[in-house]
Amino acid sequence: MYFLYKAIGKEGKLIKSYIEAADEKEVVKITKKLNLNLVFVKPVKSIKKEKIKSKDRLIFTRLFSRLVKSHISIIESLKIIQQNIDSTSFKNIINNIIGYIEKGDSLSRALERYKNVFSPFYCAIIKAGENAGQLDLTLELLFKYLQFSENTKKKFQSALFYPVFVLITAVVILSLIFVFVVPQFKALFSMFDTELPTLTLFLFGLSTFIKDNFIFIILFLAAVGVLIKIFLKTRKGARFRDRIIFKIPLVGRLIKESLFAKFCQIMALLVRSNVNILLSFEIIEEIMNNSIVKDKIRSIREQVKNGKSLAESFNTSQFFPATIVQMVKAGEEAGELDKMLVSAAEFYEENLSVKIELFSSILQPALIILIGLFIAVIVISIFLPVFQLGTVIK
Repeated sequence: MYFLYKAIGKEGKLIKSYIEAADEKEVVKITKKLNLNLVFVKPVKSIKKEKIKSKDRLIFTRLFSRLVKSHISIIESLKIIQQNIDSTSFKNIINNIIGYIEKGDSLSRALERYKNVFSPFYCAIIKAGENAGQLDLTLELLFKYLQFSENTKKKFQSALFYPVFVLITAVVILSLIFVFVVPQFKALFSMFDTELPTLTLFLFGLSTFIKDNFIFIILFLAAVGVLIKIFLKTRKGARFRDRIIFKIPLVGRLIKESLFAKFCQIMALLVRSNVNILLSFEIIEEIMNNSIVKDKIRSIREQVKNGKSLAESFNTSQFFPATIVQMVKAGEEAGELDKMLVSAAEFYEENLSVKIELFSSILQPALIILIGLFIAVIVISIFLPVFQLGTVIK
C-alpha cells in the first residue's frame, strides 16, 4: 500500500514524497528512523511518477561506488549521497530507500520499489553484486556504462543541435518571405501589363496559397504530427519506424553502431556480475528500445537455450557484424567473454565518435547549401520580372 506524506527535514525544509508501507503507523516509524517530523500522511491508490534526470542518477552511482569502495556502510553512503544531490525529488526517494533498508530490505529490493528511477537492468546488476559480495566493483562497472550512455547521448545531441537550429530558422525565414515579402512583389508586378516567367508565377501561386491557408496548413501539419505519434506508439508503427531508421543514409549506420556498443557494454557488465546468460539476454531485450534488435536478441536467447553456442547464435541472427561474432567466439573459447565484449564496446565507441563528427561535418554544409538553393530560387524568381520590366519601360 502506498502513502503520500509530508514531513519536516533536518534543515527545516518541507519534504513531500510517496512511501510503501502496511499502514499509517508504519509510515510514522519509517519517518522517525529517517529523523523526519511527519506532518501529513494519507493512503493513495497509485503513486505519481517522479522524473529524475540521468545526470543525477549518474552522480548517485559514482558517489555510491566510491563510498562503498571506501568501506562505508550502505545506509551511511546513502545519507552522504543525499546531501550531495540537488534534486528534491531524488532526495526524498533516497530517504525512502534508507527507510526500506533499515526495515529489512536488501539494497536491490529497495531500489526495485522505484522502477521509474532505477531500471530493471540497474536493479539486476545491483542484486548480482550483492549476491557475489562485489557491490563496489558492480557499482563501478555500472557507473562506466551509464557514463558511456550519457556521453553517447550528448554526442548525438551536439551533432544534431546546429543542423536542427539552422533548419528551424530556415523554415521560419522562408515562411515570413512567402507570407509577407513575396505578396509585396506580386502587387508591384501586377501594376505592369507584362507576362511573368513560369518560375515567378509558381512562386506567387505558392505564396498566395500559403498566405490564404496559413492557419489550416499549421493545423494540418499538427494533426499529421499527432497521428504519426499515435501510429508510432502501436506495435506496427514501432516496427515500421525501427526498420526505416536503419535504412536512412549515414544516420542508420550511426544508430546501429551505437546499439552494438550499448549491447556489448551491457552484456559485458552482466557477465562480469555473474548474471545467468539467459537472464542477461532477457534484461538486454527489455532495455533495448528498438523492436528489430529486441527480436534478434530474443532469437539468440532461444538458440542458446536450445543448446547452441553464443557465437553460432550470434552468427545465425545475421544482425551483428563479423567483428562482434568473432570476439564472442574468441571470448567463449578462452573463457574471457567479458573482456572480449569490453574490447568490442570500446572499438564501436571510438568508431562511433569518429563517425558522429564526420556526420556533423557533412550535414552542416549540406543544409546550408540546400537552404542557399531555396533562397537563390526565390531571388531569381523575383528578379527575372525586374529585368523584363526594364525592357518594358524602355
